[in-house]
Amino acid sequence: LACVTYQLLSGKHPFQRKKATIAKYKNLSPNPINGLNKKQNQALFRALAFYRDDRTLTASQFLAELFPKKKWWPESRATKIEQRRQLEIEKQKVAEERRQAELARQQAEEKIRLLEQAEEKIRLLEMAKQKAAEELARQQADEKRRQLEIEKQKAAEELARQQADEKRRQLEIEKQKAQEKKGKLFKFEIVTVNARGKIIKRTRKQARYQTEDLGKGVTLEMVSIPEGRFLMGSPETEKYRNREGPQHQVTLEPFYMGKDPVTQAQYEAVMGKNPSWFKSWFKGKNRPVEKVSWHDAVEFCERLSEMTGRTYRLPSEAQWEYAARAGTTTPFYCGETITSKLANYGLNRKKTTDVGSFPPNAFGLYDMLGNVWEWCADPWHNNYEGAPSDGSVWEGEDPYRLLRGGSWNHSPSNCRCAYRDSNTSGNWYYSIGFRLVVFGAAWT
Repeated sequence: LACVTYQLLSGKHPFQRKKATIAKYKNLSPNPINGLNKKQNQALFRALAFYRDDRTLTASQFLAELFPKKKWWPESRATKIEQRRQLEIEKQKVAEERRQAELARQQAEEKIRLLEQAEEKIRLLEMAKQKAAEELARQQADEKRRQLEIEKQKAAEELARQQADEKRRQLEIEKQKAQEKKGKLFKFEIVTVNARGKIIKRTRKQARYQTEDLGKGVTLEMVSIPEGRFLMGSPETEKYRNREGPQHQVTLEPFYMGKDPVTQAQYEAVMGKNPSWFKSWFKGKNRPVEKVSWHDAVEFCERLSEMTGRTYRLPSEAQWEYAARAGTTTPFYCGETITSKLANYGLNRKKTTDVGSFPPNAFGLYDMLGNVWEWCADPWHNNYEGAPSDGSVWEGEDPYRLLRGGSWNHSPSNCRCAYRDSNTSGNWYYSIGFRLVVFGAAWT
């Protein structure tokens, strides 16, 4: 009633429209209303008090204090209202006493419950203690069994490891024996050059070889070439590419190949003659034999096979390129280019040179590029369409036979690993020689 009265008289809410709890918390107080005297504002503020004990008891009392000259309620009615309020207070006191009694009863029951819980907890703790002791005994037994299993497992693993080590050792022994069957070990250094021909890397390598005694102190060294797979031919982007495609995968069995092209001394030891052009002006026994036709080279293979009991022959074109590349894919086995310090080509020496004068490739083969052309067993084919994929000789009817490797009087582009040339099988020239292969099982 006081709030409504204040708002009607002032046009404003006494507590700025705040909830009573917020107004009470912030201790807000209304402003006096103009038009009311001091007593009237005090009567209005008493009626607006936050606490009941500070507030006007009845509406009639409030109106009487606000407008003392006007009679609002009969006195008897105010008395009855006050009596009812007092009665309500008494009821509340009784209810509070009952609540306190109920609370005391609940607290007593709670104490009893807590005592019972404590007793139950003690009982449970005793049970838990017993279970823990039993669990500990069980865990100790399990741990003992586990340790026994671990020891057993370790013993089994140690036995398996020892057996595996022994097996590996035996395999290593067998591998070593197999390697030793391939021949003696020799070590060498290969070089890698950049596009300008500068050596940028030197790598130590090793390979195995067998020695064939040709008599009179002349020997033939055959290097073991591992089995493998390579991409034969040159990519379309390779400079000077000519009839060297399409590129195709070839898989080869292991074989042996001459460490060097056949020398004049080796040829003379088998054939009894030396047809070479350069024998007259130079001490050429260690130079590659030249001026031999394809038929001369095949005859040399046949005679050598009769002498040794092993089947010597000219390499297939695939065997030659696989051996020349020795795992590389660049135009030359030493890199993107070649220099006169790495091979004999382009008339820079105007003659053949002793075999082994230049760094070998990664298989340990010398003079695969330059010095002399090398006959292959295959007849000429214009491209690789239909070429075998197993490294075997690609038979055909063409009278021309394959030449590989370039020579002392040809340009470096002819010395590329993929370069192909040919000549009639009966023709010879002072830049044409050959190199031998023999099957990988020849010495096993």
